[in-house]
Amino acid sequence: MSTSSNQVSADTTTTDTATSTDTTVVDHPLAENVRPLSPTRGLLISHIIELYSCKPTREKFRFYNEDALFEDPVMIAPGLENIKAQFYAMPKIFSKSTPDSYKVLKNDEHIIEIDLNQRYFVALFNKEIVHHSFIRLELDTNEKIVKHTDLWNGKPLYHEGIIGGISSFFRRTNARLVSTFVRIPEIAM
Repeated sequence: MSTSSNQVSADTTTTDTATSTDTTVVDHPLAENVRPLSPTRGLLISHIIELYSCKPTREKFRFYNEDALFEDPVMIAPGLENIKAQFYAMPKIFSKSTPDSYKVLKNDEHIIEIDLNQRYFVALFNKEIVHHSFIRLELDTNEKIVKHTDLWNGKPLYHEGIIGGISSFFRRTNARLVSTFVRIPEIAM
């Protein structure tokens, strides 16, 4: 795949089972002036795309620190077990999810940024949703994700003032509810 293309082709996904150690190297599309991905970072990005494609497995979470934080406009999920619950909830809501396109915008020492257009299918309502995410992954020195931020349509999250406080309260509550009601398969623990 050409690095100038942002269209997803068949070779932009990897497959694995909950017990495999997939080392497939994928040629991810990069924005201009983005340094090439190491094999480890390439696999990390493959796992993130698979999570957004409603394909959570134990292996997909191996790049997360135990104390990682996931944040989007609906949830603030602290800790790996809460993050797992969020992604294991997705196949319960969406019958299918496929990336339309994505591009790695930044690949710095401790930051990876991905621009993702994802197509979600809601079988219950026979509806298709195309969603744009700006994903920012903050990594520690061991290449583990310590913070995963998903900005919908690139819009910032509210943290400041009364609105930010109320928003954070409801987003934390949403994550707790999902973590309470979504069972993570034992094999994924």
